[in-house]
Amino acid sequence: MFPRCNLACTPCYHSRDANRVRIDGEHTLAEIDGQMGYLREQRGPGQYAQLIGGEVTLLSPDDHAEALLTMRRHGRKPMSMTHGDFDYEYLERLALGPDGSPRFSQLSFAGHFDSMMFGRRGTRRVESEHELNPHRRAFCEMFQRLEREHGVTHYLAHNMTVTPRNLGQVAEVIRDCRDMGFRMFSFQPAAFIGNTNRWKDDYEDVTAERVWAEVESGAGGHLPWNAFQIGDERCTRHPTQRAQPHASCICGRFLPHTLCRASERCTHPTGRGTGGPSRPRLADENHANAFKDTNVDSTFFESPSPDLEE
Repeated sequence: MFPRCNLACTPCYHSRDANRVRIDGEHTLAEIDGQMGYLREQRGPGQYAQLIGGEVTLLSPDDHAEALLTMRRHGRKPMSMTHGDFDYEYLERLALGPDGSPRFSQLSFAGHFDSMMFGRRGTRRVESEHELNPHRRAFCEMFQRLEREHGVTHYLAHNMTVTPRNLGQVAEVIRDCRDMGFRMFSFQPAAFIGNTNRWKDDYEDVTAERVWAEVESGAGGHLPWNAFQIGDERCTRHPTQRAQPHASCICGRFLPHTLCRASERCTHPTGRGTGGPSRPRLADENHANAFKDTNVDSTFFESPSPDLEE
């Protein structure tokens, strides 16, 4: 919706002009309405969509809520993408209307946490992913409190940019955070684009295969991602299970893991990239057979993604 943000990230590809754009509610809501109308015309209703910046919580709670409601009116199922550095009072004001009753039965948020981010309140700079765990936990606890006090349920995803400096910590993030309340963990190798002065490491060394190995280590088992493939495998990988083809449940926890490498030259839903056409591919064998060589008990794979509709 706009590129403006109040944190700084080493791999960020935005220019300094990103923080000079309009972020007022009237302008933003009009633009979102136009975008959603175009997407409905071109792709139809019933699709998922992220409300993403920049930082979405730079919007007032009321404007943020209206943005989500606008997306829903166009038949979209919205998820807000945030750095998570906001207070419970903001979340409560977003979730409740002026009369104190819930505007939503469920909210979907993705929190972006990684050690390449600077300026988070209480932790201006960190040296390891482990140091961010209190902030990850506090993020989840805000939504758990909202559900206890107002009955508004939630779906939370965790997003993390992967660089040579934190690649070896991906497994630890999964092990430490799997029980905090996140339903999805997403890891994106940093895109090797933008201001070259920011690149202090060999980012080409962070391959999807190396990140995937870390994901499997943290999950404690082999995660087959090619039983059901959507798009180009160089861009997106999903562990697969019978009940929910885009997710997997490890040790009783619903833990989808996804990879999207923005720097790969493949076909994205936006149409950018020069790879081959996206080819959905379904394995000949039953989905359950995808796990016959794993050491993960298939009886744990039982929790489908919730319905995000009102």
